[in-house]
Amino acid sequence: MERSAVSYEHYPTDQLPPEIEERLHRIEEAVAALQDTGIVEARVVERVIERLKSNSGAPLSAAQEASAARVGQETAEAPRWFLLELWYELRAMVRMIADHRFKLSLTAKIVPILILVVYLLTAFLSSSIPLVGWAFERVVDIVLVVMLYVILSREARRYRETYGDNWRRS
Repeated sequence: MERSAVSYEHYPTDQLPPEIEERLHRIEEAVAALQDTGIVEARVVERVIERLKSNSGAPLSAAQEASAARVGQETAEAPRWFLLELWYELRAMVRMIADHRFKLSLTAKIVPILILVVYLLTAFLSSSIPLVGWAFERVVDIVLVVMLYVILSREARRYRETYGDNWRRS
């Protein structure tokens, strides 16, 4: 594109020549288009669909096109094993308790102590009940463990939201 050596000194500063107005308008539209990420994402999805069509040779079904369109819109985590999730949760709980920056809620401070007291009381008192004392003690133990897990897992979730989850895979 060849530029002309036109002097714009004789134009007032508040009125620009039509060439400059047009260029400025195009630049403003280009910047606005760059700021709208939806347009860029739509173009990327269209390109991916075109490449899939050209590579496979067969036309894509409507379901395949819809799933390809969703790829740019949402990212889903792969399901994990229960034991692995439990391990990550326990690690978060230990880090949460050891982290001096994180302030535990009042519930997370008091309820574990109360659970320990109830556990010790049921251990001593249920042994005096003949035949069903051990079953009662086990039921109470399971309820107490579930309560403790629920309370600490909520605190661990709050801890991960506050300080991030970047240590999770290490």
